[in-house]
Amino acid sequence: MNVEKASWIAGIVGTAFAIIWGIITYLRPPESPPPPKADNRPLIGNKNVIIEGNNNVIGTTLDTPLTPSNNPEASLTKITTGMSRTFLEGLFGPARYDELNAELGANNLIFVFPRFFLQAVVSRDRNVIFYSVTTRSGNFRPSIPKLGGELLNSHFSDFGEAVHVYSNMTSKYYEYAERINIGNAGNYHNIYLGYCPAGAPPVWEKFTPMVLEDDGPVARNKFRAENTPNCFGVGEILGKEDEVINTFHMGIDYYVSRDLP
Repeated sequence: MNVEKASWIAGIVGTAFAIIWGIITYLRPPESPPPPKADNRPLIGNKNVIIEGNNNVIGTTLDTPLTPSNNPEASLTKITTGMSRTFLEGLFGPARYDELNAELGANNLIFVFPRFFLQAVVSRDRNVIFYSVTTRSGNFRPSIPKLGGELLNSHFSDFGEAVHVYSNMTSKYYEYAERINIGNAGNYHNIYLGYCPAGAPPVWEKFTPMVLEDDGPVARNKFRAENTPNCFGVGEILGKEDEVINTFHMGIDYYVSRDLP
């Protein structure tokens, strides 16, 4: 067989092999790698959740509560006015008490923990318009938002002038609340300080109850200089917090608290 004929045969064989391979590839294409698994973890904000999956579902309301924190004391720093009730209960679990005031159109929620009470007033649209924290223990002294002091450590007078909100004394208990206005840019809040009768007791040898309507401003100044708050509250400056607080008062109702462990 000469070289020319051998080359011709080799060309025919190569062409035939290429045709056969093309037919096999067409009938049985190579397997493509599986698509990446969708990440269905929610991205959570104060009110919103976005879920990206195969169906491209986007939701604007967090319908499923989050798992409550194992450290509710640490979660206190996450509370803000304007946050949704769903997100709040996602942090702290369901409220122990839920009182509706139809005239205000608001619910007063009380959460109970071993070392503190958390109060949140929620509007008709289910957003927090006011919240307060009352320490139940002399060993739990949370920071006061925006002011920098601590419950049971800082005196009322440490934060300057304040607006009297209420003071009441009965045969069973005494309560007091005042408001400190903060109006700096980016810091528009009303901060409330008070003595809540269900909270940790004061230093009794220095504690002289004062009712402004009966005792006047001199007694109030003395009271503020000698005593420390055991509860604080935070509200939006454009809201109606004074009306809310005078209706619900800060903290848990004294008579309700007496039945708690």
